[in-house]
Amino acid sequence: MRFIHGLSFGVLTTVASAIAADVVPDDRKGAGLGYFAMATNIAMVVGPFLGLTLIQFISFKMLFVLLSIIMLVSIICALQVKVPEMVLQVREAPKRKFSIHSLIEVKALPIAVISLFVGVAYSSILSYVSVYANTNGFAHVASYFFVVFAVVMILARPSLGQLFDVKGPKYVIIPCLIIFSGGLVILGLSSSPWMFLVAAGIIGLGSGSLLPSFQTMCIQAGGPGRSGHATATFYIFWDIGIATGSYLLGMIVAMFNFQVLYIVCAVLLLFVLGLFLFQQSWQQKKMSVKQQATAQNM
Repeated sequence: MRFIHGLSFGVLTTVASAIAADVVPDDRKGAGLGYFAMATNIAMVVGPFLGLTLIQFISFKMLFVLLSIIMLVSIICALQVKVPEMVLQVREAPKRKFSIHSLIEVKALPIAVISLFVGVAYSSILSYVSVYANTNGFAHVASYFFVVFAVVMILARPSLGQLFDVKGPKYVIIPCLIIFSGGLVILGLSSSPWMFLVAAGIIGLGSGSLLPSFQTMCIQAGGPGRSGHATATFYIFWDIGIATGSYLLGMIVAMFNFQVLYIVCAVLLLFVLGLFLFQQSWQQKKMSVKQQATAQNM
């Protein structure tokens, strides 16, 4: 059953994101994919909350029946989606030989690798924040962590998405990485429930726009007709980061404590910031060389 769930979830998240990327206009990619990711994050917060609440009143069998009904409704909604047909001009005969380009978008690899490290840091929230709350005596407010996280993210996401479209990715990603890092430090040093929830809000502000921003950059790097490959490339590395982080960070907790865990993740995000600045500098130099070559040819 887990194999079936993993297979279907992997396909659906990739295809749905690729469709969203194709539907949203190019000059609104940041805001459009931001709204798409926001809807996904809301579901990830509301879903567990409803599930844990309902299981107190109904059986697991009835819970899965309700979930199946929700999936049937989603199928009906999916049938109403109109996907634009993209016609690409092919200048040469298509190559039937299998290559790496058939699976991933090579141009999106630099950003995808950077997102992998962000996924490692993000896994510290997904996998360990509830255990951390119980360890520090914050169990009575642990359920509100993701509520505060989601509320701040929802409030900030629209303006950050517009900023991405108007100013560019670095004006969103750089401050968000710094804020995310600071939120993890506060979380690691939390000594009271209010400090724990303040950290939730700061982390929601910092991390909420990183995933759609990196995904948008991957899609833009891939170009027309490659949004599916670029999206798949992004999620491959993002999921590797989440899975690897959950394992490696567990080892850190076992050897040290949760405070060390979140400080390490905060430092990791500063390392990611350095990688991103290097990638942006390299990209600008590459574009400059290309423009100079074009000017000389003219």
